[in-house]
Amino acid sequence: MMRVIVGIGAACLASAGGAQTLVSKQAQLSQLGTCLVSQAPALSNKLLRAPFGAPGERDAATTLVRGHRHCIRGYSVSGHTGEIRGAVAEAMFLRQPGLLDTLATRASVPAVRPAEKAGRAFLVGYAKCLVAARPKETVAFLRSPVQTVGEKQAFLGFGDGLKTCMPEGAEYKVDITDLRNHIAAVAYMAVALSDAK
Repeated sequence: MMRVIVGIGAACLASAGGAQTLVSKQAQLSQLGTCLVSQAPALSNKLLRAPFGAPGERDAATTLVRGHRHCIRGYSVSGHTGEIRGAVAEAMFLRQPGLLDTLATRASVPAVRPAEKAGRAFLVGYAKCLVAARPKETVAFLRSPVQTVGEKQAFLGFGDGLKTCMPEGAEYKVDITDLRNHIAAVAYMAVALSDAK
């Protein structure tokens, strides 16, 4: 059985005009993604269309962030490709809300459990399964405010999809923030690539 444990997300001190404030990691990522999409839409799109886990994905993330360091705004950003890609995907959805509307109209497909049981490959596979099997729930989840009771409820709204998309024998202590980043990136790629056809 998979248990869902939701806790308070990581937070960092950020300096703003000499004053220090506590800012959640996801809020930092959201601001970073919004700035990157605004300042470099073409490079952001390149990152979002890169194959997951390919060297080009990491290179695109590195190029995007290094070329727009001002978007970091004094925050402590880990530089994990999945976090950056997820933040950029969510910012694209805010910029083009019709993309989520398109996803919401898709029919559910039977869940296909990913073979991967650990690491980022697992997160990507799990996210792909959830997005395909539960498109309406994906949209509700991505439209929920981060790190709120509403986000937790929207996550639990995936229902039995949380179990049917879990690889056999896998154990995963759910990190909603990390999974949300991967779901956003997978959802964006699914909609953007189908629209390009």
